[in-house]
Amino acid sequence: MPRAVPVIVASGNGASAMAAGMRILARGGSALDAVEACARIVEADPLDTSVGRGGKPNVLGAVELDASIMDGRALRSGAVAALRGYLHPISVARAVMERTPHVFLVGEGAARFAREIGAPRARNLTAATRRLWVERLRQAGETPRSIRRRAKLLPVVRRTTREERGTVNFLALDRRGDVASAVTTSGWAYKYPGRVGDSPIIGAGNYCDSRYGAAACTGYGELAIRRVTAKTAVDRRTRARSRTPRSTPSC
Repeated sequence: MPRAVPVIVASGNGASAMAAGMRILARGGSALDAVEACARIVEADPLDTSVGRGGKPNVLGAVELDASIMDGRALRSGAVAALRGYLHPISVARAVMERTPHVFLVGEGAARFAREIGAPRARNLTAATRRLWVERLRQAGETPRSIRRRAKLLPVVRRTTREERGTVNFLALDRRGDVASAVTTSGWAYKYPGRVGDSPIIGAGNYCDSRYGAAACTGYGELAIRRVTAKTAVDRRTRARSRTPRSTPSC
């Protein structure tokens, strides 16, 4: 069977990490290793305020991270959501896939699991993103102290939440013809605590199948959840009955 030509595709903010993924693929590494490595680079970059360390916080000032990873060879997947205090949610998601009988862990359970496996901790709210949060509260007539004393957050969230969404995703095809996908994000800026978007939801923001391809989403996560966008994109290739694995552009 002829070998596939390695390919890696990323959303715009993932461009700086693609070279690391290609090096893994070029030496015969797996698509799964490549997408995880790329995602980790962006998660650790405090200058990207939509992902990982330096990601914009929720309305209370806490950075809650979502991530998912999928292995298109066996249709295995792992995900975490509303994870606080850890540097690499994508690696925690992979550990969920490989080390537990589950697919998805959230909130306190995700954090407990991350601690149990020795995942590196981090203070993800940087001085820069804290300043952005404080300024956004000021524009809404609030302060860090006043927002934390509020019994009802929804009126404030309606004033603070804007079109400030971002995600990084990576899709890869390795020499064996296997496809993998990874998505990681801090979600909507100044969101209601516990909000989860499409990024960690398999089928909505992330899906791959080595027989047909891969898709991942950025943008309005609620819409991708409602329409199961990533799985729908791959299903279109399935219906076309293509026999050559490809990574579809991220949507």
